[in-house]
Amino acid sequence: MIAIFVASALVLMSQPTQGQVTGGDDLAFWTVQRVLRDAQENKKLKTKIKYSESLSEEEYDTKNNRRSIKNESKTVNGSRKSQTAGFDIDLYDILIDTYNFKLAGTGNASGLTIIDDKVYVVIDFYPKPGLRYKNLADRFIHRLEGRMFIDVQGEHYYIHKFEARIPQKFSFTYWWGILPIPITIKSFGFTLTQERIAIENIVVEKHIEATVVFDSIRDGRREYKYDYDNFKYGK
Repeated sequence: MIAIFVASALVLMSQPTQGQVTGGDDLAFWTVQRVLRDAQENKKLKTKIKYSESLSEEEYDTKNNRRSIKNESKTVNGSRKSQTAGFDIDLYDILIDTYNFKLAGTGNASGLTIIDDKVYVVIDFYPKPGLRYKNLADRFIHRLEGRMFIDVQGEHYYIHKFEARIPQKFSFTYWWGILPIPITIKSFGFTLTQERIAIENIVVEKHIEATVVFDSIRDGRREYKYDYDNFKYGK
Protein backbone atom coordinates (compact mmCIF):
# COMPACT_ATOMS: atom_id res chain seq x y z
CA MET A 1 0.00 0.00 0.00
CA ILE A 2 2.79 2.44 0.90
CA ALA A 3 4.69 1.76 -2.31
CA ILE A 4 1.53 2.13 -4.42
CA PHE A 5 0.70 5.48 -2.82
CA VAL A 6 4.18 6.94 -3.30
CA ALA A 7 4.49 5.72 -6.90
CA SER A 8 1.08 6.99 -7.99
CA ALA A 9 1.61 10.32 -6.26
CA LEU A 10 4.94 10.90 -7.98
CA VAL A 11 3.40 10.17 -11.38
CA LEU A 12 0.41 12.45 -10.85
CA MET A 13 2.53 15.27 -9.43
CA SER A 14 4.28 15.51 -12.77
CA GLN A 15 0.89 16.37 -14.32
CA PRO A 16 -0.10 19.73 -12.72
CA THR A 17 -3.75 20.51 -12.20
CA GLN A 18 -5.07 23.53 -14.06
CA GLY A 19 -4.76 26.57 -11.78
CA GLN A 20 -2.67 24.67 -9.24
CA VAL A 21 -0.69 26.79 -6.80
CA THR A 22 2.52 25.37 -5.39
CA GLY A 23 3.30 25.57 -1.68
CA GLY A 24 5.37 23.54 0.76
CA ASP A 25 6.34 19.96 0.00
CA ASP A 26 5.18 18.74 -3.43
CA LEU A 27 3.94 15.34 -2.32
CA ALA A 28 2.09 16.85 0.65
CA PHE A 29 0.51 19.45 -1.59
CA TRP A 30 -0.53 16.85 -4.17
CA THR A 31 -2.18 14.79 -1.42
CA VAL A 32 -4.17 17.80 -0.19
CA GLN A 33 -5.21 18.55 -3.77
CA ARG A 34 -6.47 14.99 -4.07
CA VAL A 35 -8.40 15.34 -0.80
CA LEU A 36 -10.04 18.54 -2.05
CA ARG A 37 -10.99 16.95 -5.36
CA ASP A 38 -12.61 13.99 -3.63
CA ALA A 39 -14.32 16.29 -1.12
CA GLN A 40 -16.30 17.96 -3.90
CA GLU A 41 -18.02 14.69 -4.73
CA ASN A 42 -18.49 13.95 -1.04
CA LYS A 43 -20.29 17.29 -0.53
CA LYS A 44 -22.86 16.27 -3.12
CA LEU A 45 -23.41 12.91 -1.42
CA LYS A 46 -23.77 14.52 2.02
CA THR A 47 -26.80 16.50 0.88
CA LYS A 48 -28.69 13.19 0.85
CA ILE A 49 -28.38 12.57 4.60
CA LYS A 50 -29.48 13.94 7.93
CA TYR A 51 -27.90 13.26 11.30
CA SER A 52 -27.92 14.21 14.97
CA GLU A 53 -25.65 16.89 16.44
CA SER A 54 -24.96 17.08 20.17
CA LEU A 55 -23.30 20.29 21.39
CA SER A 56 -21.68 20.92 24.75
CA GLU A 57 -20.34 24.41 25.53
CA GLU A 58 -18.80 25.15 28.93
CA GLU A 59 -17.02 28.17 30.38
CA TYR A 60 -14.61 28.10 33.34
CA ASP A 61 -12.76 30.72 35.35
CA THR A 62 -9.02 30.65 36.02
CA LYS A 63 -9.57 28.45 39.10
CA ASN A 64 -11.41 25.87 36.99
CA ASN A 65 -14.79 26.76 38.45
CA ARG A 66 -17.54 26.37 35.89
CA ARG A 67 -19.34 29.60 35.06
CA SER A 68 -21.85 28.28 32.55
CA ILE A 69 -22.89 25.22 30.58
CA LYS A 70 -24.97 24.77 27.45
CA ASN A 71 -26.14 21.46 26.04
CA GLU A 72 -28.11 21.19 22.84
CA SER A 73 -29.16 18.38 20.50
CA LYS A 74 -30.74 18.74 17.09
CA THR A 75 -31.09 17.11 13.70
CA VAL A 76 -29.00 18.76 10.97
CA ASN A 77 -28.82 18.54 7.21
CA GLY A 78 -25.70 17.20 5.51
CA SER A 79 -25.47 20.25 3.25
CA ARG A 80 -24.64 22.70 6.00
CA LYS A 81 -21.19 23.87 7.07
CA SER A 82 -19.54 22.69 10.28
CA GLN A 83 -20.04 24.95 13.29
CA THR A 84 -17.10 25.33 15.65
CA ALA A 85 -16.75 27.73 18.57
CA GLY A 86 -19.40 29.98 17.10
CA PHE A 87 -18.00 30.01 13.54
CA ASP A 88 -19.41 28.42 10.40
CA ILE A 89 -16.37 26.94 8.66
CA ASP A 90 -15.90 24.82 5.58
CA LEU A 91 -12.46 23.32 6.09
CA TYR A 92 -12.04 22.51 2.42
CA ASP A 93 -12.67 26.11 1.37
CA ILE A 94 -9.73 27.46 3.38
CA LEU A 95 -6.98 24.85 3.09
CA ILE A 96 -5.23 25.75 -0.17
CA ASP A 97 -5.58 29.52 0.14
CA THR A 98 -4.46 29.67 3.77
CA TYR A 99 -1.76 27.07 4.43
CA ASN A 100 1.46 25.56 3.15
CA PHE A 101 2.05 21.84 3.62
CA LYS A 102 4.87 19.42 4.30
CA LEU A 103 5.08 15.73 5.07
CA ALA A 104 5.34 15.19 8.80
CA GLY A 105 8.33 13.57 10.45
CA THR A 106 6.69 10.32 11.49
CA GLY A 107 9.75 8.09 11.43
CA ASN A 108 8.36 6.31 8.36
CA ALA A 109 9.10 6.93 4.71
CA SER A 110 7.22 9.76 2.99
CA GLY A 111 5.29 10.91 6.07
CA LEU A 112 3.26 7.73 6.36
CA THR A 113 1.99 6.07 9.49
CA ILE A 114 -0.19 3.07 10.35
CA ILE A 115 -2.88 3.29 13.03
CA ASP A 116 -5.12 0.31 13.77
CA ASP A 117 -3.89 -1.41 10.60
CA LYS A 118 -4.85 1.56 8.42
CA VAL A 119 -2.40 3.66 6.40
CA TYR A 120 -2.45 7.43 6.83
CA VAL A 121 -0.45 10.15 5.14
CA VAL A 122 0.56 12.62 7.85
CA ILE A 123 0.89 16.24 6.75
CA ASP A 124 1.89 19.29 8.78
CA PHE A 125 0.40 22.63 7.80
CA TYR A 126 1.28 26.22 8.66
CA PRO A 127 -0.03 29.63 7.58
CA LYS A 128 1.15 31.26 4.40
CA PRO A 129 2.97 34.56 4.99
CA GLY A 130 1.19 37.86 4.46
CA LEU A 131 -2.37 36.71 5.09
CA ARG A 132 -4.88 39.47 5.80
CA TYR A 133 -7.80 39.39 8.21
CA LYS A 134 -11.19 40.03 6.62
CA ASN A 135 -13.29 39.06 9.63
CA LEU A 136 -13.11 37.67 13.14
CA ALA A 137 -12.84 34.05 11.99
CA ASP A 138 -9.75 34.92 9.94
CA ARG A 139 -7.94 36.04 13.09
CA PHE A 140 -8.06 32.43 14.25
CA ILE A 141 -7.87 30.55 10.94
CA HIS A 142 -4.85 32.49 9.66
CA ARG A 143 -2.82 31.64 12.76
CA LEU A 144 -3.51 27.92 12.92
CA GLU A 145 -0.81 25.34 12.49
CA GLY A 146 -1.03 21.61 13.03
CA ARG A 147 -1.27 18.16 11.53
CA MET A 148 -3.62 16.17 9.30
CA PHE A 149 -3.99 12.40 9.11
CA ILE A 150 -5.26 11.53 5.65
CA ASP A 151 -6.84 8.17 4.88
CA VAL A 152 -5.48 7.07 1.48
CA GLN A 153 -7.07 3.63 1.36
CA GLY A 154 -9.84 3.12 -1.12
CA GLU A 155 -10.83 5.14 -4.14
CA HIS A 156 -11.25 8.47 -2.33
CA TYR A 157 -8.91 10.23 0.10
CA TYR A 158 -10.21 12.13 3.12
CA ILE A 159 -8.98 13.84 6.28
CA HIS A 160 -9.53 11.38 9.11
CA LYS A 161 -8.12 13.67 11.79
CA PHE A 162 -7.28 17.37 11.80
CA GLU A 163 -5.37 18.79 14.78
CA ALA A 164 -4.64 22.51 15.02
CA ARG A 165 -3.46 25.10 17.51
CA ILE A 166 -2.44 28.74 17.68
CA PRO A 167 1.16 28.80 18.95
CA GLN A 168 1.24 32.38 20.27
CA LYS A 169 -1.28 34.59 22.02
CA PHE A 170 -2.82 37.51 20.15
CA SER A 171 -5.13 40.43 20.84
CA PHE A 172 -7.88 42.26 19.00
CA THR A 173 -10.84 44.56 19.68
CA TYR A 174 -14.35 43.16 19.42
CA TRP A 175 -17.06 45.74 18.83
CA TRP A 176 -20.31 45.08 20.68
CA GLY A 177 -22.44 47.75 19.07
CA ILE A 178 -20.53 50.97 19.81
CA LEU A 179 -18.71 49.45 22.78
CA PRO A 180 -15.10 48.30 22.13
CA ILE A 181 -14.05 45.19 24.06
CA PRO A 182 -10.34 44.32 24.08
CA ILE A 183 -9.75 40.54 23.94
CA THR A 184 -6.55 38.52 24.25
CA ILE A 185 -6.55 34.90 23.12
CA LYS A 186 -3.96 33.10 25.20
CA SER A 187 -4.33 29.73 23.48
CA PHE A 188 -6.59 27.94 21.05
CA GLY A 189 -6.77 24.25 20.16
CA PHE A 190 -8.99 22.40 17.71
CA THR A 191 -9.49 18.75 16.75
CA LEU A 192 -11.74 17.27 14.08
CA THR A 193 -12.32 13.55 13.53
CA GLN A 194 -14.09 12.17 10.46
CA GLU A 195 -15.11 8.69 9.32
CA ARG A 196 -16.50 7.00 6.25
CA ILE A 197 -19.97 5.54 6.86
CA ALA A 198 -21.85 2.75 5.09
CA ILE A 199 -24.32 5.07 3.36
CA GLU A 200 -22.71 5.40 -0.09
CA ASN A 201 -19.28 5.59 1.62
CA ILE A 202 -19.95 9.19 2.62
CA VAL A 203 -17.34 10.91 4.80
CA VAL A 204 -18.90 12.66 7.82
CA GLU A 205 -17.77 14.54 10.89
CA LYS A 206 -17.88 12.36 14.00
CA HIS A 207 -16.36 14.57 16.70
CA ILE A 208 -15.17 18.18 16.96
CA GLU A 209 -13.72 19.87 19.98
CA ALA A 210 -12.14 23.26 20.59
CA THR A 211 -10.68 24.98 23.64
CA VAL A 212 -9.98 28.70 23.88
CA VAL A 213 -8.27 30.41 26.82
CA PHE A 214 -9.01 34.13 26.83
CA ASP A 215 -8.66 37.42 28.69
CA SER A 216 -11.33 40.01 28.01
CA ILE A 217 -13.45 41.63 30.69
CA ARG A 218 -12.49 38.59 32.73
CA ASP A 219 -10.10 35.67 32.27
CA GLY A 220 -11.46 32.28 31.44
CA ARG A 221 -11.63 29.20 29.27
CA ARG A 222 -14.31 27.88 26.94
CA GLU A 223 -14.63 24.31 25.79
CA TYR A 224 -16.74 23.23 22.83
CA LYS A 225 -17.60 19.64 21.96
CA TYR A 226 -19.70 18.39 19.06
CA ASP A 227 -20.68 14.78 18.44
CA TYR A 228 -22.49 13.48 15.36
CA ASP A 229 -24.39 10.21 14.94
CA ASN A 230 -27.64 8.62 13.75
CA PHE A 231 -26.80 9.11 10.08
CA LYS A 232 -29.63 8.31 7.67
CA TYR A 233 -31.06 9.33 4.36
CA GLY A 234 -32.82 12.69 4.65
CA LYS A 235 -36.42 13.24 3.66
